[in-house]
Amino acid sequence: MLKSIVTTLGNTLVKRGISRPHAFQKAWRMARQNKFFAKAVGVTIGSRQEALKRLAQYGRDMVRVYLVHESNNPVDSNAVAVVVAVAGKGEYKAGYLPKEGANLLARVIDKLGGQLAATLENITGGGDRKYGLNISYALRAA
Repeated sequence: MLKSIVTTLGNTLVKRGISRPHAFQKAWRMARQNKFFAKAVGVTIGSRQEALKRLAQYGRDMVRVYLVHESNNPVDSNAVAVVVAVAGKGEYKAGYLPKEGANLLARVIDKLGGQLAATLENITGGGDRKYGLNISYALRAA
């Protein structure tokens, strides 16, 4: 599976204009990296602020986070949704990965079966500030 991830990342980087040798060197480094960190975007749209407020009440051990490529998204076919689920409470699309990371990960997520496991790092804000969602993920199957 690691070779498949590297090939997908490498080819995506080549399409971005990076020379093939450099693209594949970078792809190998990325695939071996233990953890990537991201701040979800779009968390102020709709009822996502209320959802994050509620999510902040649960312990990290009760929250499951995963990334899903939304190839049918009308705005961006490379959009990657950040979905959170609380044990026994259901799941909710809390936002999206920033565009640059999503463009690189979309095909990798497809190769991994459509989902990539992530971890809730923390929920920021509250009080008079907007809530934010920080996650981490590794390039492995969910």
